Amino acid sequence: MLLRVIQIGLSFTYVIYLLRHFFNPASPLAAVTFHVYMAVALVFAFNPLNWCAGLARWLGRLIDLGAIALSVSFVWIYHNEIRRLERRLEMIDPILPLDMFLHVAGLVLIFEAVRRAVGWSLLTVVLAFLAYAYFGAISPVGWRSLALRCRR
Repeated sequence: MLLRVIQIGLSFTYVIYLLRHFFNPASPLAAVTFHVYMAVALVFAFNPLNWCAGLARWLGRLIDLGAIALSVSFVWIYHNEIRRLERRLEMIDPILPLDMFLHVAGLVLIFEAVRRAVGWSLLTVVLAFLAYAYFGAISPVGWRSLALRCRR
């Protein structure tokens, strides 16, 4: 019952924001963060963990509710911090611990949402690209640079 109320509330909030954004557009950074984290919250609401009955089922529901609450709180935090994030100068202004937490926790939530919505196949591709981005410099010689070169 609680999950159904959360599903309806999140869906209604998302539709209202889309209508509001259609008539009064927000900044692109605010719109993107809202769409991503609301989509993540909707995935967690409509694709709950399906574990066994008993205690494991309640643990799965608790994980789902925590993920939904975290996603919605990310929307709220980004909404309140949007001016600071838009005016932040890259490589000059410090990165706050809150920014680092939001980045890491957001990636974990997005990865789990991708796994639930699409499956392991897309998550494997995304993790392979992420590993290449981090460890591409120490990979074998043939993989170091995939840049196109033009000959004249």
